[in-house]
Amino acid sequence: MSQESIESVTDSVMHNILQYPQGAQHRALHIVEIVRHVCQVADQNTLAVLARTCKLFYETALQTLWTGIPDLVPLIKCFPADAWVIENSEIRFSRLPMPEDWERFLRHARLVQILVFSWAMLRMEVPALPTVLSFVGHQLTKISINGWDQRHVPEQVLRCAITLIAPRSRQCRSFNFSFYGSSSNLSPTATSYTPTVEYLAQLGTLREAHIRLPDIWAPTTRISRPFSRLTKITLHTTTEAYIIFSKAMSLPNIVAMDMSIIRQLTAHLVPELFLSIRRQLFPDVFRQLSIYPEQDPKRATALRTAAVIRSVDLRPLLEFPSVDSFHCSFECHHELDDALFLDIAKTWTELSYFRLSAEHVCIHNSLPSITALAHFATYSHNLVSLGLTVDAAGWDGISWEIWDDHSERVRTAGPAPHHYGELAGRASDSHVYSLHVGTSPISRPEHIALFLARIFPRVEEPLTLYELEEYDPDGTSLEEWREVDRYLPMFMRFEEVHEQFRNEEEGCNYNGDDEEQ
Repeated sequence: MSQESIESVTDSVMHNILQYPQGAQHRALHIVEIVRHVCQVADQNTLAVLARTCKLFYETALQTLWTGIPDLVPLIKCFPADAWVIENSEIRFSRLPMPEDWERFLRHARLVQILVFSWAMLRMEVPALPTVLSFVGHQLTKISINGWDQRHVPEQVLRCAITLIAPRSRQCRSFNFSFYGSSSNLSPTATSYTPTVEYLAQLGTLREAHIRLPDIWAPTTRISRPFSRLTKITLHTTTEAYIIFSKAMSLPNIVAMDMSIIRQLTAHLVPELFLSIRRQLFPDVFRQLSIYPEQDPKRATALRTAAVIRSVDLRPLLEFPSVDSFHCSFECHHELDDALFLDIAKTWTELSYFRLSAEHVCIHNSLPSITALAHFATYSHNLVSLGLTVDAAGWDGISWEIWDDHSERVRTAGPAPHHYGELAGRASDSHVYSLHVGTSPISRPEHIALFLARIFPRVEEPLTLYELEEYDPDGTSLEEWREVDRYLPMFMRFEEVHEQFRNEEEGCNYNGDDEEQ
């Protein structure tokens, strides 16, 4: 239930309760669901007051209050007042806690489900990490520790902490480490140690993981069921490290993968990268893929690289039939053709978001034609957002002939019928409303606007042209795409009226008398 729904239900329930006499009101608060709703929408101060109000509220308010804590300070304050002091905005123990001092601490620690804190603020030695985690109870579902200095974290400490969490916190779904002072500035990330990643893979309760793979990956053991319940994974990795990782561990339950590639794409490993994704993930489950450079990409870097992504390199991904979201962007060269996008549109029938090489850092040695857009309009019935750089200028100068109503040949201009693919001669039912054209070259914007209005009749957002503003040297393409923006609403309205007229005419032809028609 959403926060808005909870508040609405709570307000309604409390309003109804207040209509009854005081005795009835008190009995209504014996209903656990009502008390729980009240506590869920209360702030921290209100929860503290409710916990001290009466027995009815005490247990539920206390559990809600301690579900998530921002640091360990609330737990330290559970010790007697003479056991800790605050000096210069820092809390520290003033004496060694005695056995009888731990009762209140342990009673509240068992309620904590979300633990998020900065290790640097604790000013404790790194080896104390397992001890600190052992203080918290068995109900932890999320652990996030930031402020680590990656240069001074012994591997055995992380391994020991993970080994401790595995049997104690069986409901843990998220376990994150965040380092500061890292050259790659990764946050959140687990660790850069190979054995530690292997220990992390044995946490059978994790649903989501953010992992920085080591640059040099040397698996030490073969794990039978790594990340057995993991459904989403975010990787920060080099091309080489991921390929080795994919060979070491298969991920049978992954639904979504985000991959941030560190450093430039290695030219001879481009085909192997996409083959590795296919090898590691399972076609019946996998649905969402996003691959992008970790650092801010630069067009100058893309021009210098020898890496080229070709249509054949991407084809192993077509073995995932249920993909509904795909985003791939690399600062390198691209050679893509219409046949690839035809097969993508036909295979990924559940696709709702698609963006491939539509950014300014993508250098195109060859471009697909505007027919590639028509393929998505024809087959991708769930697609709402499309990003693709196409050749919107290559069709120009090609005249073609049609037969008019009097059986005479006439010469016309604009994209020929074959550019529409299977949409030639019929209306489109595409649901695409967001279109990103990248740095697509263009000519005759009025004809391209009409073409887009016919294949994407529901486009609502203007074509995103911010990249052309910076990467169009003479401003020609930018101005022509702006013309497309100006023409689109008019042509879309024209197509809407034309379609309505055609439907009415077909209905008339179907129901009326031939001679009268």
